[in-house]
Amino acid sequence: MAKRPPKEPPAAAVEDTSDLKAAKELGARLKTAIEAAGGYESAAEVLDVHPNTLRRMTSGENDPKFSVVAALARLSGYRVDWLAYNELPQRRDDADSPPPPAGLRERFYWVPELDARAAAGHGAINHETEVKAVFPVPLSMIEGMGVMAERLRMTEATGDSMLPDIRHGDRLLFVIGEDSLRDGAIYVLNFGDDTLVKQIQIEPDGGVTLLSKNPAFAPRTISPDDRQSMSIAGRVVGAIKRFT
Repeated sequence: MAKRPPKEPPAAAVEDTSDLKAAKELGARLKTAIEAAGGYESAAEVLDVHPNTLRRMTSGENDPKFSVVAALARLSGYRVDWLAYNELPQRRDDADSPPPPAGLRERFYWVPELDARAAAGHGAINHETEVKAVFPVPLSMIEGMGVMAERLRMTEATGDSMLPDIRHGDRLLFVIGEDSLRDGAIYVLNFGDDTLVKQIQIEPDGGVTLLSKNPAFAPRTISPDDRQSMSIAGRVVGAIKRFT
């Protein structure tokens, strides 16, 4: 009696196998980048995620956020198009330059740059704001600021209300998690639907006045009752300046 030919697998099963293969290949590429970035623990600290989040990404359990893939690409030297879509070449042109001297990497902290802008009308900065990149800042510079490196974040400034101190396009370094406001300090803050960068003047009645460095912009006073609509993203402690 002749044997029956084997049945072809259902179309859905073929698609599932293809999806599983793609997920495994993506996980393998991400693992390569993570290893180039110093391993799970080191990469997770820089990207401000839990190491297990990265492990689930590489195992295919979780679909990675594109913002994490993009930040990992910048950190590791691999191209985001290769990491996300397997498009060659693998590495950026500048990633093939000679490696830094031994121990140089340990002298920097990779500050997360948030996917938001500090001006007006760009949405609030909070703990759920995605990281779009990371930026190396010398630990010696951070020690001079007197802040904890893990609390530093970066965001882009827009507009000219803080000229000449802060220009459009400057990257602001700010520290999160402080309990109280400092009179005269510059803050990235959320007021209503706006994200602003302003100098703060604390008023005797408990309100605050938001000051612009540019005299063309009038001060804005926030009453004690209206302060509940204002939240502080962080205190500005430095900036990466532009000159053009």
